[in-house]
Amino acid sequence: MSNGSPPVRRSSCVLLTCEDGLGDAAIAFAGQLFDLRLVARYPDPTAKGVPDELGELVRSEKIDYIFSFLSPVIVPKSILGCVRLPINFHTAPPRWPGIGGPCFALYYGDTRYGVTAHVMEQRVDTGDILRVDSFDILDTDTQSSLLERTRYRALSVYYDVLAELAKTGTISPSGHRWEREPLSRKSVDELLTLSITDSAEKVALSIRAGRNPHFPAPVLSWHGYRFAYLDADDS
Repeated sequence: MSNGSPPVRRSSCVLLTCEDGLGDAAIAFAGQLFDLRLVARYPDPTAKGVPDELGELVRSEKIDYIFSFLSPVIVPKSILGCVRLPINFHTAPPRWPGIGGPCFALYYGDTRYGVTAHVMEQRVDTGDILRVDSFDILDTDTQSSLLERTRYRALSVYYDVLAELAKTGTISPSGHRWEREPLSRKSVDELLTLSITDSAEKVALSIRAGRNPHFPAPVLSWHGYRFAYLDADDS
C-alpha cells in the first residue's frame, strides 16, 4: 500500500562502449544501477563522433552521468557541460595518457601497467583521476596481449566506480596525477618507425611494443618506402 511519498528518482546515465562481450557486460551493469537513457556502441576502434541523439538528450533531459567504457570517440565540450559527471575508463595508467599506452610501456620497459578512471574534460586524458588499478606486465606480453588484459581489468574498475556512484551519489579524486601530456598518434608512429641503421635491440623492442595482428607494426622507413612488420603467427 502506497504511503503517498513520491518515488525515488534513479540517477540517469548514458553509456558509450564497444561492440563485444565487455560492452554487453557494461550495458547490463549500468542498466542494473541507473536509468540508462542511451547506449552507443562502436565496433570500429577508429570511429569518430557521438550520435546526434546524445546532444538532443542532454539538452532536453537531466542526465547525471556519461560513461565512456572502451569507446574510441571524443565527447565534445558542448555535451560534457550538460551532465553532472562524465567519466572515461582509460586503458592505461596515469604515466601514459593519450594514445598508445601499451606500446610505450613495453618499449620503455615498464614492469607495471593499469587502468585509469577519470573525469572527462575537453582535452582528452587531462581530467581529475578517480581510480587507478595496476597489475604486473608479463615477460611474454606483447602490445596486443597487454591491451587485451587491460580491457578486462577496465571492466572491474568500471564495476567499482559505478557501484560507488549508485551507493553514495559521489566519488572523490584518488590523488593520482597525470605524468605527462597526452600522447598522439604521431608520437606512436614515431616510436614504431625503424631505420635501416637501428640496432637489433631496438628492432626487438619495437616488435614487442608494436606487435598487433590488426595493425602490423613496427614499420621500416627506407628510401621513401615504408615496410610493415608482420609476424607469421599473426597472419
